[in-house]
Amino acid sequence: MIGSFEEVLEKAVAAGPAALTVAPLSEKAVRAALNARTLGLAVPCFIGNVERHERLLKGTVSPELLIQEEDPDGAVRKGIERIKAGHADILMQGDGEARTFIHEVTRQDTGLPMKAPLSYISFYELKKRKKLILLTDTLIHETPTLEEKRRILETALAFSSVLEIASPKVALLAAIEQVNPGIPSTLDAAVLSKMAERGQFGNAVMEGPLDIDCALSGRAASRKGVRSAVTGNVDIYMLPDLETGYALSELLVFVGGMPMAGLLLGASHPLIPEHPAVGEKMKIYEIALAVLAGLKRTRNG
Repeated sequence: MIGSFEEVLEKAVAAGPAALTVAPLSEKAVRAALNARTLGLAVPCFIGNVERHERLLKGTVSPELLIQEEDPDGAVRKGIERIKAGHADILMQGDGEARTFIHEVTRQDTGLPMKAPLSYISFYELKKRKKLILLTDTLIHETPTLEEKRRILETALAFSSVLEIASPKVALLAAIEQVNPGIPSTLDAAVLSKMAERGQFGNAVMEGPLDIDCALSGRAASRKGVRSAVTGNVDIYMLPDLETGYALSELLVFVGGMPMAGLLLGASHPLIPEHPAVGEKMKIYEIALAVLAGLKRTRNG
């Protein structure tokens, strides 16, 4: 099992450079992409207001990999075109709002092909336990249906195999740990848990509904009558809705002091949108995660 962001980076570098397109540009994204180039992680192409970032870009990459486009949406569209033409493996947003970036990549006429509903995974490192944990969905689905939750879980589980997690343990979070017909998230969690019990999610072990207390502590779960291999040893936290997911992901960063990396999956190629909770130092790990996701996509056709 890959247990740290540094291990992710080592694996990605060893796999060889991927073709990375940054569109539009921000100073943070440009520096991250140039760092990835230095490490042998990626060969970047820059689309956007290249002139504004000339100080960083001058003399660093070939002129054909510098594409001037002052319109941010136009820059994203050109980045998508590079993906479709086979010239890029990863698309990373620099400047702008994530919602605008997502709108462009999901447009039916000019966007990317979709293999599954887009979902965003937030990654955190538990240093004392030497493991990475995944939270999903923390950016896209406001009130996901049961079917959408199933697809979101399938996406997260597929990526967990990239991290070499043989039997991922999934906490299906809700407000309480008991099934309550008045709280829809508890019903969804119970159904998904039963589906997993019957092998519909492969080797995954799921437990739900769980409140955050039970998910984090086996002792607390036992006190509440919940006995499961998942409690206190979670790999993937499935969030009931966007409000909970986004708030929890940012709370871990800004209050808990846990650096976060994120990845947008479900399209034909891995995507890295701009997220305010992701610091500049973590951008290199986002690129590394995307490289590994791209390798899995290539192997699976």
